[in-house]
Amino acid sequence: MTTTPAVLAGVLAGLGAASLPDFLVAEPLRDGRLVKLLPDWRLPEGGIYMVYPPPRASALRVWWNSRNC
Repeated sequence: MTTTPAVLAGVLAGLGAASLPDFLVAEPLRDGRLVKLLPDWRLPEGGIYMVYPPPRASALRVWWNSRNC
C-alpha cells in the first residue's frame, strides 16, 4: 500500500498493525476501533525509504501483456 489512508483502512479491516500519524488514528482510538499496541514505541530518527520500480517498467509490462506475450 502506498497511501496512509489505505494503510489505515487495512488496519481497521484487521489486516495487520501499522505506525500511523496521531491525527489520523485519533477518532478510531477514541471510539475503540483501534488500540495502541506499543504506546511507548517511536519510530527511530532518520528517514524511511521505499524502493519501487519506475513507471516505465509498468508501461512495458502493460504493453507486453497487450501483445499476449
